[in-house]
Amino acid sequence: MADSKTAMHIINLQQLQNEFSTEVFNRINEGIDDIFFKTSGKNFSCETERKDFIGRWLEPYRNYYPQFFLVAVNWELKQVVGYLSGLLDSDDFYRRFPVAAGLCFAQEFKLYPAHFHINCRPEYQGQGVGAKLIASFVELLDKHAIGGVHVVTVKEARNVHFYQKNKFTYQVEAKCSDKVLLFLGKKLDLNHM
Repeated sequence: MADSKTAMHIINLQQLQNEFSTEVFNRINEGIDDIFFKTSGKNFSCETERKDFIGRWLEPYRNYYPQFFLVAVNWELKQVVGYLSGLLDSDDFYRRFPVAAGLCFAQEFKLYPAHFHINCRPEYQGQGVGAKLIASFVELLDKHAIGGVHVVTVKEARNVHFYQKNKFTYQVEAKCSDKVLLFLGKKLDLNHM
């Protein structure tokens, strides 16, 4: 999928690995890492802490679900502008990679089985990149007959409005650890298939 106005293309990691040189693929992954850390809001006391953080929140998607890991690239600028790391089956994911959100919201996965994480370079936020990534992911879900998708965020996070604007209308709160988390679900229309 290409956007002529910004020369932005959305492509999945599996395609990138298969169709581009190792050098380009590695630069794309460096761009993803850069966005991941810039948008995390975390300060790390050591390299081990930094590696543990990316290993927990990004690597499982990149390594096990590359076909659902979407990257927005501006080829003219040779820059990754955003990414969406997603998957189809949250139950399976949280069995393999347990985190609090998987326990807190497991009962919601029947209607909203798919989930994702999304981040864009700060200078591209508010320009429609995230909405285009979500639309591309929804197209993939449609092809796999998945009827719902969700995200989990902190209740007070700035991104809640972004998800609501993108029609994530179902909401459930749960206290997990020391935070109130918000589950936001979006039903997908499978009737047109």
